[in-house]
Amino acid sequence: MNDVVIKEHDLDLERLVQPPISETFGKTVDIFSLKSVEQSDYLNSARANHEAISKLLEGREITNLDCPVCGGTCSKEPVVVIHGGKYLQCGECTHLHVGNGLTEEELSEHYKESQKYAATYTNPEKAQLRVNQVATPKAEWMLKVYRDLHGNILQDPNVLDVGAGGGHFVKACRDMNLQVEGIELSRPSISFAKNVFNIELSNRDFLGVSADEVKNPRLITFWGVIEHVKDPVAMLKKANDLLKDEPGMVVASVPNFRSGSTIIQMMYPDTAVRHIGPIEHGNIFTEKSISRSFEKASITPTHAWYFGMDAYEIWTQLVTCGRVKSQDFSVDGFMSDFDRIRESLGIAGGVSQEVRGLVTKLTSLKDSGDFSEALDLLPKLQLAFDEERASDEITLAGIPSSEQM
Repeated sequence: MNDVVIKEHDLDLERLVQPPISETFGKTVDIFSLKSVEQSDYLNSARANHEAISKLLEGREITNLDCPVCGGTCSKEPVVVIHGGKYLQCGECTHLHVGNGLTEEELSEHYKESQKYAATYTNPEKAQLRVNQVATPKAEWMLKVYRDLHGNILQDPNVLDVGAGGGHFVKACRDMNLQVEGIELSRPSISFAKNVFNIELSNRDFLGVSADEVKNPRLITFWGVIEHVKDPVAMLKKANDLLKDEPGMVVASVPNFRSGSTIIQMMYPDTAVRHIGPIEHGNIFTEKSISRSFEKASITPTHAWYFGMDAYEIWTQLVTCGRVKSQDFSVDGFMSDFDRIRESLGIAGGVSQEVRGLVTKLTSLKDSGDFSEALDLLPKLQLAFDEERASDEITLAGIPSSEQM
């Protein structure tokens, strides 16, 4: 959707740990070509999703006030409630987790058997498009960062992709002639990878994998994985253990609470489908908490990448859900609510101008019902969120602390 910008930046210690981190902003992707199926029946699907999750979590009380990242005490009152999931925020590392979510056993069964969750990433019609637009840019960034850190290594690293989903990232790595293997719990996803890509994914619990069971990985990736588990730090520690005594790197991509998608989903929580979701995303990170997670696992962050689908989320909530067509919708009223939440998240006001421009354009087109003229505004809007580090996804790469360069 937007151009990619790379900068060197000394980050505030409240945001990311030292040393200075190389930052990348933005990722070019045609979101609507990937999401056309979901968009066509989004509103009905969103309502069904809300009802199903709300029913599943109905009556569940908050049972855990301990932060899964740093062990600090979280707020007793939820910061966000989505579909009945009560997100608590840590007073020390600012991490958010669902205090009344599924148990570890329930989560494990959900991911092993859930056809619905796997379907998000296992649509055969979109398979190669997702490889090209989503997985390949990630593989290219990952490899560039690894070579930046370990340029003296003659051959490219063996890659272990944890939580490989339908095998899209594994396929992208193989297309780049990298040695790669994937681990995945979901049986529907494993079947998809085999049937569509002829890729054999290993059906194993990563935390139980021994060094002898993997092919000497030097680069371990978690693309949208550690937010799903009860103990995200344990996953990172396991990766660090597997990388000991060799040059290596860990990559983890996680949902970012301080983001445009968070704002719009807090405004319209009943139709949130992605990003903040109490079943799949029991953890929502901040820059501080993902950094702390790396630190707790003895991994030093070296590179960060900010990109997301915030502009797409705003479009979905306003256009696809039909809110902009409502008689009582007003630009000023919308922006007042948007800016109130934006300020509470500490997001600078620069994105407001871009958001207001999009919303104003949408309202001018609502009588015609054709909003296609406004699509050209989305790339610039998304880049504004990315460069403010307020994209809904953060990717952090780092090296085992013993390897500090």
